[in-house]
Amino acid sequence: MTRQLASRIGLALCFTAPASAAWAEPRCATVLEVGDMQHFVQSQIRIPADCHAFSVTLRHTGDMPVNAMGHNWVLTRESDMAAVTRDGVGAGLVNGFLSPHDPRVIAHTRLVGARQETTISFSTLELAIGETYVFFCSFPGHAHSMHGHLTRGP
Repeated sequence: MTRQLASRIGLALCFTAPASAAWAEPRCATVLEVGDMQHFVQSQIRIPADCHAFSVTLRHTGDMPVNAMGHNWVLTRESDMAAVTRDGVGAGLVNGFLSPHDPRVIAHTRLVGARQETTISFSTLELAIGETYVFFCSFPGHAHSMHGHLTRGP
């Protein structure tokens, strides 16, 4: 390799390395894995205050279908969780066990089953800095063990 070519390659790497590092940093996103057991692998999510949008990818690593062991990710205020899950049962599987257009739901993914994943991106601007919110699965009977806490803040 000539010295001139080596110099050009080195220069090109200097310009591409920072961009690659920036894309790899998941500051405003998270991946949650769930399986056939009723629990999220991660039970705490902290969104940096400077993230104005956040993405959650829910990955079902289990073997059971959506109608038997479906999971989703639903974000509400803690005080709304019980009512949202109760009302969602009547909405049925076709609605992901969530009442359509429920104003108490801040964000949610669709239900996924075996080896499926889904991603939701939402604005964080309505989340109060320092306040704790709850995320859970709305599939009937899952919220009691499939829940965690989300905060946005410093």
